[in-house]
Amino acid sequence: MTKRLETITGEKLFELELKESRVIIENILPSGLHILAGSPKIGKSWLVLWLCQMIATGETVWGFKTTKGKVLYLCLEDKLPRIKSRLMSITENASEATAFATETLPLGGGLVAQIENYIINNPETMLVVIDTLQQVRTLGSDNISYANDYKDISALKSISDKYDIAIVCVHHLRKMKDDDPFNMISGSMGLSGSADGSYVLVRDNRMSSKAKLFITGRDIPDTELRLEFDKVNCLWKLIEHDAYDEFENDEPIIRAICDYIREKKSYYNTSTHLLSELAKCGYKEEITPATLSKKLRSHADILNEKFNIYIEFIRKSDKRILSIRDGNDTNDSNIA
Repeated sequence: MTKRLETITGEKLFELELKESRVIIENILPSGLHILAGSPKIGKSWLVLWLCQMIATGETVWGFKTTKGKVLYLCLEDKLPRIKSRLMSITENASEATAFATETLPLGGGLVAQIENYIINNPETMLVVIDTLQQVRTLGSDNISYANDYKDISALKSISDKYDIAIVCVHHLRKMKDDDPFNMISGSMGLSGSADGSYVLVRDNRMSSKAKLFITGRDIPDTELRLEFDKVNCLWKLIEHDAYDEFENDEPIIRAICDYIREKKSYYNTSTHLLSELAKCGYKEEITPATLSKKLRSHADILNEKFNIYIEFIRKSDKRILSIRDGNDTNDSNIA
């Protein structure tokens, strides 16, 4: 007899108190399975080693907060002397929260069990880095297929989902250029399509110290970071973040909400009601309540840090409420 589908109604789903995915680096790295791709020798390993150090010590990454925890770095193209040299180049204080391994079993041959065993014995783990993905795959380059790529990624994704951690697989780019940097990730669409996030590091030119880091994912906004490699300190430094420019120029709904809250000082009602209030103030763009809530979630940190506006999402049995207040206003009686 065919097993019946397990279903849930939209109404019941809205009533559930579900845990949201953990954020490892705000606006940049949520929990899940991610691909970091770039050309050979571009500096991918320097970048992930520094990210490991920042998460292990709880320090910010380009000004973004991190969730402090243990890190497992599978550096499979290097030996311990090189890892030690690189670590000493980026920090004076190595952390006990970072563990390194230079050899593992392959995917499909015990790697998943090795990673899971480490996490079970180290429940504070936040990040696992596999550098590089090709080193743990048993297939040769001539056996690349969507099915095989999807199978490999799904095996790792199952761990990230089960333990709510981030797994970053360092990978290579195709030699062929493309207007969409994510199309340059080596392999089939099974890799990037099944991953929760993709990161592509591209230098301005081979001899340049400047590069762009393109970011896309299911739980993070599409972002482009302008970076420069500091050869003295061996660090990728942030020189420009386009998300702020996008906020200023391409998000009129957020600007309209800022103006509204500056005048009203506070708001406590649904997204639907807020859209009707903004329409009364002259805002004309058509946008759904769900899209408005999504935009507010993605811009909550920027609104807080740049404009001192605080947003809280409150769940009630029959509806979801937005609580927005002007942090510059000291009169709490304005809050409905």
